[in-house]
Amino acid sequence: RKGRSHFCLIPGGTSPWTNQLYESFFCGCIPVILSDEYEVAFQHVLDWPLFSIKWPEEAVGEALYDFLRSFTEEQLGKMKAE
Repeated sequence: RKGRSHFCLIPGGTSPWTNQLYESFFCGCIPVILSDEYEVAFQHVLDWPLFSIKWPEEAVGEALYDFLRSFTEEQLGKMKAE
C-alpha cells in the first residue's frame, strides 16, 4: 500500500532511527517525519528538504493534511525523483 501513496507518515519511535523512513524510499513515497527529536542521517551531505518533509508533532492534524494536499503533481514528481 505504501507504494501507491504519495506520502508515508514517519512517526517518532523509541529509538533515534526508524526503518519506516528507509522503507518509504524503497516504496517510492515522500517521507513525512512527524518527530521533533528525530535527526536524519547525513544532514551535511544530503539536502533532506528536497525529498522529505519534517513536520512539528504539535501541528499534526488538519494543517498537515492541508499542507500535503497543496502539492502539485509536478512538485510531487520532483521530490520523488530526488
